[in-house]
Amino acid sequence: MSVELRPYTDADLPLTVALEASSVVKRDLGGVLDAGEAERIHRERLERMDNGELFYTIHTEDGPDAIGIVAVFRTPFEGEDVNEIGIMILPGRTGRGGRGLGMEALRQLTERARAELGPTRLHGFTSVDNAVINLIGARLGWTNIGQTDLDYEGRPMRCNHWILDLTP
Repeated sequence: MSVELRPYTDADLPLTVALEASSVVKRDLGGVLDAGEAERIHRERLERMDNGELFYTIHTEDGPDAIGIVAVFRTPFEGEDVNEIGIMILPGRTGRGGRGLGMEALRQLTERARAELGPTRLHGFTSVDNAVINLIGARLGWTNIGQTDLDYEGRPMRCNHWILDLTP
């Protein structure tokens, strides 16, 4: 199944609300958020795009609606801002059965980051308990440099720290 990334827009608020309210999606991301918190995140994404950060919705040929969001955004980590990559896909649309939608979306985003951000290092922080996303990182050629503790929207999270170096 093919994957298409489209720029995130103001019309994607319902997708953000659905993702942030999903206990499945948010299981490894500190828990669900209410509609008001999701709207705040939506507005922040739009503002961050104005500052050069990359936010895209994920589409397939299954229908017109987006199935998730993939992004590269600046995150403070150990005293500096790093380019972090992230993905969220609606439950039931994750690519089970070998479809690999998330892996393809991340692969495409990596290529866009290479083109739009230039030489940089991408950081991925994945819950140590999320075997699928950790496997995707390894399959895409990322390097796991160890574990770290992060704060995700005010909630603690134990993560694997992945790096992909996009510098020549």
